[in-house]
Amino acid sequence: MTLIVLWHFLELFLYIRVELLTMTRLLTSVVIALFLIGCANDQKSTFREGKGGVQIGGVFRVNEVMDIRSLFPLEITEVAGFRVASQVYEGLVQFDQSTLEPIPCLAESWESNEDATEWTFRLRKGVKFHDDACFSGGEGREVKAADVQYCFEQLCTPSANNQMFWLVRERLKGAKEYYSAKSNGENPSPLDCIEVVDDYTVKIKLNFPFASFLRLMGHNAFYIFPKEAVEAYGDQMASKAVGTGPFFLKVFQRDELVVLERNENYWGVDEFGNALPYLDALQMSFVKDKKSELLNFKNGDLDMIFTLPIDMYGDVMGSLDETTGKEVMSYRPQVMPSLSVHYYAFQHSNELFKDVRIRKAFNLAVDRRALIEYTLQGEGTPGIYGIVPPVLNNYPHETIRGNEFNPEKARELLQQAGYPNGEGFPSVTLETTSGGQNYEVIAQVIQQMLKENLNVNIEIKVLSMAQQSDNAENGEAAFWRTGWLADYPDPENFLCLFLGDDMKDASAT
Repeated sequence: MTLIVLWHFLELFLYIRVELLTMTRLLTSVVIALFLIGCANDQKSTFREGKGGVQIGGVFRVNEVMDIRSLFPLEITEVAGFRVASQVYEGLVQFDQSTLEPIPCLAESWESNEDATEWTFRLRKGVKFHDDACFSGGEGREVKAADVQYCFEQLCTPSANNQMFWLVRERLKGAKEYYSAKSNGENPSPLDCIEVVDDYTVKIKLNFPFASFLRLMGHNAFYIFPKEAVEAYGDQMASKAVGTGPFFLKVFQRDELVVLERNENYWGVDEFGNALPYLDALQMSFVKDKKSELLNFKNGDLDMIFTLPIDMYGDVMGSLDETTGKEVMSYRPQVMPSLSVHYYAFQHSNELFKDVRIRKAFNLAVDRRALIEYTLQGEGTPGIYGIVPPVLNNYPHETIRGNEFNPEKARELLQQAGYPNGEGFPSVTLETTSGGQNYEVIAQVIQQMLKENLNVNIEIKVLSMAQQSDNAENGEAAFWRTGWLADYPDPENFLCLFLGDDMKDASAT
């Protein structure tokens, strides 16, 4: 695989009401990006005080500039869908938001055998699926070990809606054999990797010890959903969601409006004994323009903004007090690393990019350090230490050398490929997406660098996230911007992009 690793992102948090950060288990992603938080006046009257002085109630309103492709756990590949699904579904484990360590969720405890190839999970009793028409009488039933078994079977079954089998193919005992049999239309033996001990106990068996197994279990591929919902809705599960989480899906109007309402039967409580979640509802709009989104936030119509372009920082960072001359901060900034990497990818079957010298030339012609300073004002780490984000401190980043800026070597490689000084090199289309991280501006800088250093012409095409992802997955894009957000917090999750059977048949890398 050849990539132009651009940068590892930093999360910048700007907020006006600290209390809202503790209102609910709202943010469960290990990769959140930049956001603003405020508090609209019309919500204050809906708040009520709970035990320990905790504020309860209110509707939390956010906006997404990117579309949701699917809410089905085995088909979620982008962050917008994850943000919704993570409030509706739950797995056996979840992540502690301060340490990213696995903690109990639907499983209240677990243990492993001596070599960590067999894990026993004990489920919470009394946890129920959301009320839904897929159940008899419309009332959600209790979650049992058989539901875990069913979801593992779905994970190991070939389907256009299952994009997560790669996570378990080599790791779970019997997964490949079960998947292969299903692919051939056979009726396979029971799945070896999952054993129902009793209604509240399951055993999961691995082919070999895997140090990040519990972190892996926090992935959305392991969310638990009921068989009744799949049988009732089929492919419509992309816009349906029936889980056990703190909110249930009330409204789903694709690319227009999503409303999640409080699950009154949720099992969670806080340290004071207050029933979770604190919020009455979450509401998500889909305004695509970032300036319009920021205006809505300032007008009190939104409580949070995910991602803010660098060139809009000045619109939110306050002004000078005429008396003291000190800056009056409208929002409090917080900056922290993110488990994400952003890069440009090549289609290796493309007539141009199947030549490794051209791919290397493009890599060496991009000045990543200047790119970060110019487009992101230094809010990121240049991708010169490989693909693993430096936030993962159990990985020796400084010893890994990526591609440093070297325009002389880049021109030499392009000449070796038959294009001295870029002569005769055809125009290339770079596909990127609109969004809050200056993707279009970054594409323009890349375009300029490749022109100045290689004398090649790059045309930029801006697409929606869904369109761009489809083009890349179908092999229709030759050169495109993309990124990798951690599935689970471990260096292996980034390095696995370069290893395994996934790469053997890859047509687009």
